[in-house]
Amino acid sequence: MRTKLLLVLIIASTASCRMDELNKTPNRPIEVPLNTLLPSAQRNLANITGREVWQYSNLLANQMLGTQLQPQQISQYQIDEVFVGYMYSDIYISVMHNLDIIIRQADANRSPHYAGIARILMTYSLSLLTTFWGDVPFEQALDRTNTHPVFDPQQQIYSIMDQMLLRAIDNLSQSQSTFTPGGDDLFYAGNRNLWIKAAHTLRARLALHTIKQNPDAPAIALTHLASGITHSQEALVYRYQGTQTDPNPIFIYFQTNPNMVVHPDFRLLLIHLNDPRRLYLLYRKPFTADTIPGLIVSSIGAPFPLISLEEALLLRAEAHCRLGQTAEAQKALTQAIHENCRRIMDTAYSPALVDDYIDAHATLSGITNSDLNLILTQKHIALFTHHEPYTDYRRTGLPDLNPHPGGTNPQNPNGQIPRRLIYPQIERLNNRNFPNPAPNLQTRFWWDQ
Repeated sequence: MRTKLLLVLIIASTASCRMDELNKTPNRPIEVPLNTLLPSAQRNLANITGREVWQYSNLLANQMLGTQLQPQQISQYQIDEVFVGYMYSDIYISVMHNLDIIIRQADANRSPHYAGIARILMTYSLSLLTTFWGDVPFEQALDRTNTHPVFDPQQQIYSIMDQMLLRAIDNLSQSQSTFTPGGDDLFYAGNRNLWIKAAHTLRARLALHTIKQNPDAPAIALTHLASGITHSQEALVYRYQGTQTDPNPIFIYFQTNPNMVVHPDFRLLLIHLNDPRRLYLLYRKPFTADTIPGLIVSSIGAPFPLISLEEALLLRAEAHCRLGQTAEAQKALTQAIHENCRRIMDTAYSPALVDDYIDAHATLSGITNSDLNLILTQKHIALFTHHEPYTDYRRTGLPDLNPHPGGTNPQNPNGQIPRRLIYPQIERLNNRNFPNPAPNLQTRFWWDQ
């Protein structure tokens, strides 16, 4: 069944769409079956997250280092405003527009199960946009006749996302639905309970994003996590088939682009900690000095987690730590490291070895700042190839990352690690509602202030 769906996805996918298409394509009714639209949007979201989102976030969080071409420019904090538009427009066109159609058709056809899944994925997609760019068009952005959508304030977007997740949970809790997803749901095969758990975990993630603005964020996050992901089989993971038509995008990148290596600081961190995951997370290319991500995350069939159990546990550890609940924080941190080592090391996983590692390098002291550093350092490792460590660094300053020398330029006036991405050129040139003055890479948005 899934193989047939993937053939549909290839036809339905839009490769590297641009924002000018978004602004010029006329509004027209689209009647495509929900079970065709959903897998297309899901696969596109996984591919974008494992491709452009991975590159920008891991380069800026010192997990990867660019050595040539665009990745090298990103590592030097010079963001090409044309190149950055690929990720921006792909999220809107390849994912959010399809999800918007699903939501509209599902609501009209009294199919809340499809609408709920689409609303969760819409929130996830919108969260990618706002965590990289801050204020972004949303309320007016999905109307293709509107070529000048207003930029919604980030604070408002976070409220919209939480309300959207609440509505999604309500949608998925309904007993009746005219159409209900099954095998066309490439994440959970239509399991509504798992989607509800993913929605609660995403609510927790987004709550902790706002820690600088909301002192109640840790307690709010824990409330959401109580109904969230608690088992590895509940994680929101896109499982690539490992075929030429459904390959992991990180695998595809390294097949054709020798332009990034694992950042020396990340590699040295794993060496310094004598981390048992090092031999699995990293791969030394034969006859070169280059280290790239290991096969566990970069093989042709490597699964790509959008929300993992490890993340849920590390969110719990951080929230407990901020509330002064050291024992609870330690329990969650210990579970997170064991789960990540079990997944990364597979048959080489040894509980005793991991316990020794935790005793040596991940035992909390009850001192909030140092404990947060331990937790966020472990998250930096466990979520390698994910985008959240870059967000974590900006909202917490942890772990302590070194900016690259020579990173001072007009886009990045103080030479420090960028706080955001610049907007794409096509938006700047064509949208009369574009922010004025245009932000640079150090302009902080709402939750980063």
